[in-house]
Amino acid sequence: MSSIVDIPSQDNQEMKKRHVVPLLLTSDGDKQSFYSLIENRYKTISHPVLEGKRILGSAYGWLVLTNSNLLADPGDCCLWNPESRENIQLPQLDGFYDRCVLSKPPTDPDCLVVFKSYCNFELTIGRINDAEFVRVSFEDSIVAISSFRGEIYGLVKFGAYYELVTIHLVGKTVELKSLLINGKDHLEVPELWRSWVTSQRNYLIESPGGAGDFFLVIKMISSIGIRDGGEVEFRVFRLNVNGLVCVELEDLDGHTIFISDWGDGFCCPSSEMSTIKPNSIYYTNMCGRVMCVYDLDDRSITPLLPSPVARRHMSVNYWINLPGILPSIVNLLEESDSMNCRVLFSRLDYLRLERIVGSSAAKRMVDSEKVVFVFA
Repeated sequence: MSSIVDIPSQDNQEMKKRHVVPLLLTSDGDKQSFYSLIENRYKTISHPVLEGKRILGSAYGWLVLTNSNLLADPGDCCLWNPESRENIQLPQLDGFYDRCVLSKPPTDPDCLVVFKSYCNFELTIGRINDAEFVRVSFEDSIVAISSFRGEIYGLVKFGAYYELVTIHLVGKTVELKSLLINGKDHLEVPELWRSWVTSQRNYLIESPGGAGDFFLVIKMISSIGIRDGGEVEFRVFRLNVNGLVCVELEDLDGHTIFISDWGDGFCCPSSEMSTIKPNSIYYTNMCGRVMCVYDLDDRSITPLLPSPVARRHMSVNYWINLPGILPSIVNLLEESDSMNCRVLFSRLDYLRLERIVGSSAAKRMVDSEKVVFVFA
């Protein structure tokens, strides 16, 4: 016999928030910790699928995983869905990559998988079911890639100039098609020069609303003390794909940006989330314990609580756009057969549920769907 409980609206709203707020994953060896912006706390686990892996992207409920140990097998790569437990092995990679984007869900045979090399001068690209992917080199650097409505976009940098292109796989050939119009020979981005800048990272992030705009996020870095935060400055531009207009933004209009050195970036609304700082950029450095929030209003930097498993030189941090990933992994570790249950983030969540339905019933929860919980 089963019983059904309708959770009170206040607790339900709190649970809903947990599934729209990104999570920060810190990976160090065989341990991983997930940071919740809602609770300002970490949950540490050890999952064999994530052990020794680097995350190059997260989209459509899937993570792109590759080996973090270059001495082992850096070319081993797969797509993993923590909710369905599916694993799609991809062709062996040749080279070292820092980002991957998918044009469509990987269940679509037309899904294009594009890897950008860390040196910015190479792409590896293929369709999801291809036995081999195509690797190609370019004279100019491709500093960012993104996907929008089934298309793959790239940002090419030559000298001080940028060019926006679409990336296509035609047979075994990779084609870059320029989007420049009205006789322009480059994208007009205001010059960004700082005497202390030694390196720069670029991100092409789909802006909210699906209007054909991107956020071009430029992270300027000083190499001095980079593992401890260093000197960092961000500039954000709105880039319209149709008119190729590039305008610098001082206000993200109720949104917040999340980026990591590994993987792509994304943005989410912050107006309804008191725990997310609006008009800000949550970022991590290449490795170590540094996780900070950059305020676009006053250009200030606020550090976040460091992960308990993070080490200064070895740990890698990723902002993940799969809010339900942690409960799915916890279910997997506990060998739960019901992957519909995605509500319990922490011990505090369990205690709240226990308060509502009682201790014995809380242990017998077998399913959940929206606000309804089913107990055996």
